[in-house]
Amino acid sequence: AIPVTVLHPGDDGSKNHTHAAFNGKVLFQNEFYGQLAAAEYPKITFYMVMMLVYTAFAVAWAVLCLRHRYDLLPIQNYVSALFALLIVEMLANWAYYRFQNAQGPGLASKIFLFVVSILDAARNSLSFFLLLIVALGLGVVREELDEMTKCRLLALGHALFGVLYAVGMDLIELETVSAMLLLAFVIPLAITMTIFLLWIMYGLTGTIAELAARRQKYKLSMFKTLYRILMAAVIALFGFFVVSSMSFSSRYDEDYAPRSWKSRWWLLDGFLVLLYMAVFVSVAFLWRPTGNNRRLAMSDELAQDEEEAEDYDLEAIQARGERAKMEAMMGIDSMASGHTPDEGRIQLPRDNDRDVVFEIGEEG
Repeated sequence: AIPVTVLHPGDDGSKNHTHAAFNGKVLFQNEFYGQLAAAEYPKITFYMVMMLVYTAFAVAWAVLCLRHRYDLLPIQNYVSALFALLIVEMLANWAYYRFQNAQGPGLASKIFLFVVSILDAARNSLSFFLLLIVALGLGVVREELDEMTKCRLLALGHALFGVLYAVGMDLIELETVSAMLLLAFVIPLAITMTIFLLWIMYGLTGTIAELAARRQKYKLSMFKTLYRILMAAVIALFGFFVVSSMSFSSRYDEDYAPRSWKSRWWLLDGFLVLLYMAVFVSVAFLWRPTGNNRRLAMSDELAQDEEEAEDYDLEAIQARGERAKMEAMMGIDSMASGHTPDEGRIQLPRDNDRDVVFEIGEEG
């Protein structure tokens, strides 16, 4: 009912007005001729573009994997799987919003949303798992992880709780649901996510400390770069929450909906999807396939000047000292002894085109 104020003919406005009530129906037609809410419609184009972008990155990654297929590390296989999952997820999101725009809400839309929720939970779980094994040094500091079974179980549990959370949020009504039932969906996912985050930071700081103590400058630079990427993502995420909180704080204002509907999708989905892509592509580039992947995991960097030589392998230093003593006693020089300074060393390229000398051996 819409109240309308009317005036009697000849009324000069000094008398009381009569309020009449009218019943009517207002019909809206979206300019894009669909049933999707106007605030949700940009997601159709957005997820299509994201699918194409991930496909382009995946093709570039596949070319590198094919070129260095005999030197691939297990962690690079996980990255390949995550690329494939991301393409499928973006495609599913695009198809979901296209379907809902064409058919509207219904049983089929709920089934479609359930599939999208499963893909989202799987992607989050695999992403945390990938970050964890990278932080623990798989493929760069050590060839195998003793905690790999625990990492996989944690990832599986996080994926399961993520699916339950997504399905629960879709099925229950937040206005009427009890607090205990709501916490039953939230707490398990929060626990596994907290374990992931704490383990990732603990493993990353431990790996950085270990490499710094062993003077492994090349490997140390990789993990410091990873640390900077994660810190930049945390800062960006904090800034996003501040901006979104300020925006949603005025959601009860009368003009909030008409003022924010065009950008609301960006705060709810767009920024987080782009931030995830930036972090994932940066980590993938840092751990991209090269011709020295296998040797990198089995090698230790050696000193290249006399001042730092004493900071490296003690056994190697003792062996060189005993050999030099024997040569002096026997009156022969190092060239006659058959030893060369570069024996047992491999040259691996730095990112800045300088050489780093590594020695093959077992990781401690």
